[in-house]
Amino acid sequence: MAIINLNNVSGIPANFLKELKKYDRVFKENMFMETIMEEDHILSLIKEIDDYCRDNSIVGFHYTRAIPKEIASAGLICRTGCEIRNVFLTNYVNIFTQQELETVKKNWGSHFDFQQQKSRDIRLFFNFTTTALNNFGAEPLLTNFGGSRYTCLSKS
Repeated sequence: MAIINLNNVSGIPANFLKELKKYDRVFKENMFMETIMEEDHILSLIKEIDDYCRDNSIVGFHYTRAIPKEIASAGLICRTGCEIRNVFLTNYVNIFTQQELETVKKNWGSHFDFQQQKSRDIRLFFNFTTTALNNFGAEPLLTNFGGSRYTCLSKS
């Protein structure tokens, strides 16, 4: 079984990297994965790489503001944003004033619209580069979702 380090792509077979190289321009011109995945040839390649990764160990970095004890006890759980926010309110309602709670809910309501929910709900997001920690590429992620936690995923 190969170890795949997505921080530097070691462990990814050369044939996949060669195929990905063909689409450099497409990757550079598109900001969102959803746009790229609309192209059948790229989607097919992504599925092949995904299948390969599922059969091997993966080392990556997961940025989160999640509580480490919760991850240790329950793992990473795919939930809707609504579920996550409700758990947050249940656990921390007592540390906010009523006015603060109203502000939080108002901000959540204006930010997490249908498009946000569609692109985020029931998904786990990973940033597989430590470079972004030093060049502010991860700044929006870390500003909104917090610190960093090293995660190793492996086939179960």
